[in-house]
Amino acid sequence: MIEQNQKKIINQQFYSYVMPSMITMLLSGFYAIVDGLFVGNAVGNHGLAAINLVYPIQVILSASALGIGIGGAVIYSACLGKEDQKGMTHALASTMTLLVSIGILLPIGLRLALPWLLELLGTTPQLYDHAHSYIVIALLGGILPVLGNGLNPILRNQGNTYLATIFMSCGLITNILLDYVFVFVFAMGLSGAALATILAQGIVAFLSILYLWKHDFHTLQRQDFVPSISLIKKIASIGCSPFGQTLAPSLIIVLTNWMCLRYGGNDAVTIYSVVSYILCSAQLLLQGIGDGIQPLISRNYSAKRFHEIHYLHQKALNLTLIFSLFLLFAIWWMKEPLISLFGVSEA
Repeated sequence: MIEQNQKKIINQQFYSYVMPSMITMLLSGFYAIVDGLFVGNAVGNHGLAAINLVYPIQVILSASALGIGIGGAVIYSACLGKEDQKGMTHALASTMTLLVSIGILLPIGLRLALPWLLELLGTTPQLYDHAHSYIVIALLGGILPVLGNGLNPILRNQGNTYLATIFMSCGLITNILLDYVFVFVFAMGLSGAALATILAQGIVAFLSILYLWKHDFHTLQRQDFVPSISLIKKIASIGCSPFGQTLAPSLIIVLTNWMCLRYGGNDAVTIYSVVSYILCSAQLLLQGIGDGIQPLISRNYSAKRFHEIHYLHQKALNLTLIFSLFLLFAIWWMKEPLISLFGVSEA
């Protein structure tokens, strides 16, 4: 059993980690929504549909980054619970190495496979140019979202939950401003929207690296940045769950887009794009609950405090149910204003 004083401490830790994590994940979902808002109003229905078709390609990058970032962060927290300083530094530096490697190699691979991917995703001739112009820019700067998303879990597990949220907020504000300049002022269309997103995520990556360099990286040795095979396996085994959790909703988007194209054409994809934007943000908000308790569970697991882990699980489940019901009624009540925001035509 857990004593009342201990419950009070756990509750404080729970909300200090979970609430910033939820906000951070929600803000990360707003990147795509912001693009949709500007493109929908400036380019129109085809622009919205094109972004929705290629969105799963972007998710491959963010899912890979989260998988590596959370995998490394869990090992970092486990070493912290054991007071293993050497293990902490190796996990931190190796995670950075893996993120940089994936950030370079994965966009190159996706770019080479792009014609096949666009065909697989069902891109129609009317949407091809829009989709291609958007995703090419996104892949050219692919290392920036990988670093921005991948380093965020490290910051949270170090206890810098509010700092991680501030960095993500800076990126979102930058995205909004650049979207306005590139899409409306310079009329760059979907290329401008993609460029705004990449540069904004670059701000998040830069701030994260700057902080980690000042507090951690400058003291590390060169050998710390060389991940061992056993560490890579551990990060992969832990990271496969957040990777799959992040990627799974985009697979549903792909399947639904296929059906929309088959039975309703481009207009049906446009309609579904609004649905997927809103659904993605809701899912990321809820995912933030799980990501938020992860550092606490890792530390308690290392210290073999299993009653505390059970208590954290129960609190996370209750909070998830509460927010799910809240989102259900909020979206139903706000459905008409939400639709009008994206500039979808009346037809």
